[in-house]
Amino acid sequence: MRKALVLFLALCLMLCGCSELIPARTTVESQNARLGTQTQATTAPTTVAATEPATEATTEPPTEPEPVYFNPLNGEILDEPFNKRIFAVTINNIPGAVPHSGLTCADLYFEAFVNGSIVRGLAMFTDPSGIEAIGSVRSNRPLFIDLTKHYDAILAHAGADGNVTRWTEEEGIDNFNIDAWSVSEVTSFRDKDRSKRGYGWEHTLFAIGDGLIEYSRQQGLRLEMNPDIDYQFRFTDDGIPPNGVLATDINITLTVNEYKKDTRMVYDPSRDKYIYNQYDQQMNDDRTGEPEGFRNVLILEGTIPYYGSFQRPDLITGGEGWFACGGRAVPITWGSEDEYSPLWFRTADGEPLVLGRGNTYIAITQTGSAITGIGE
Repeated sequence: MRKALVLFLALCLMLCGCSELIPARTTVESQNARLGTQTQATTAPTTVAATEPATEATTEPPTEPEPVYFNPLNGEILDEPFNKRIFAVTINNIPGAVPHSGLTCADLYFEAFVNGSIVRGLAMFTDPSGIEAIGSVRSNRPLFIDLTKHYDAILAHAGADGNVTRWTEEEGIDNFNIDAWSVSEVTSFRDKDRSKRGYGWEHTLFAIGDGLIEYSRQQGLRLEMNPDIDYQFRFTDDGIPPNGVLATDINITLTVNEYKKDTRMVYDPSRDKYIYNQYDQQMNDDRTGEPEGFRNVLILEGTIPYYGSFQRPDLITGGEGWFACGGRAVPITWGSEDEYSPLWFRTADGEPLVLGRGNTYIAITQTGSAITGIGE
């Protein structure tokens, strides 16, 4: 009995000692408190991120189309904006001077009766660089003074009558005589091969495209276009005038007296151009042999009064005429706002004329001159 009592008391002492090492009870709240502190330390960043507003999907702004730049005189697409000044070169066009060189590179080629028995041309280039020969070049005329003013161009010629020289200076035209010794060193050359072929000396002078630009730079002439100018040309790839009449072989009488001179424009579907014919022969470039072809043909009929001993068409009042492209032609009207504005062209119903993308031949004739091959 005593031994059993001793064992019982020993067991009670052991239980009392353990109560100091292990808590009598651990509440759910205290467990949660300890676990919650640990959890918060490891998950707080995730919890904060979850409570931030959701980021909206990024919307890319619409892509702007790449700008398209155009040559203002022929409508061809360019790599950069056009900001150059136009160059105009007087072209010798009598029987003893043809064929020409460089006209296939011109953006515009004007042709008209200028005096006596002479038909002469004016070639306009937005960029003459790289053209080795333009011409042959002959003397200036009042019509070319006017066209140069209308298109804010730099005029290159081979001298002029004393009155024409004076008028050119009075009008403030930027111009130079490429036949003058100090000028010709840069701007021109005499084609000796032509002399060997029997051409007269006066028919052997040719302008050099790069030389025209360089000499203009040396003289301090403005080489940038007037930013306010509108050259008035509108273009499309097709170019064939709607409701146009057949016009595949056009004959244009240019003179107004007994010295009858005609230009014939024959449409070549394989080239989609009108091939230039004169003096009963097709005009081929003298250096390349390439036919002189034009995408567009404009025939401008108007008043061509005398100015001294020269003809000087009234480019402001203008008149009626024809536009041909792709073997079809429509009637037009034409004129200019003033002496410093390019010529405008309208359809018969008054809408701006739209040309085919490419170069343009422009004949200026006396109202009533014979024009055949349109609608026939």
